[in-house]
Amino acid sequence: MSETAPSAAPLDRFGFSGGRISAVNTWNSSKVTDPATGKTRPISELRRSNATIALSQDIKSWNLQWNFAWSPLIGETNYDPNLRFSWRGHDYIEAWVEYKPTPTLSLRAHVNIWDDFHQTRIAYADPRTQAINYIETRNVDPRTYYSLRLRKTF
Repeated sequence: MSETAPSAAPLDRFGFSGGRISAVNTWNSSKVTDPATGKTRPISELRRSNATIALSQDIKSWNLQWNFAWSPLIGETNYDPNLRFSWRGHDYIEAWVEYKPTPTLSLRAHVNIWDDFHQTRIAYADPRTQAINYIETRNVDPRTYYSLRLRKTF
């Protein structure tokens, strides 16, 4: 099951007009019987925790909005009969700014910044006994992603 505990606070009273700060975390707990081993394990691709802290602002006089979000820890594990793959990272940042000169036209600049993350791949020689064939670990320096979007609605 998962539980989300959102909280948000306006920052107008602190002199940050149109500003908001929010924090959200989703906690997941799962159990499944692995069909290959018969052992209990978590469900694949389900993050145990997914926290994000965000700061945003609407500047109505400029027809502008911006958002900055930070996830301190991220990662997940995938289970296959012959392979277990997991990755863990930290300090994922996503930021955007959007200008809306008219109600039907918007321009958004967006950036995703990843810090290095660690991958572990365990290959099994025998899925039932989970005798290990090999273990591969590596640190990954992911790319920073930029995008620019122009949107017109009719």
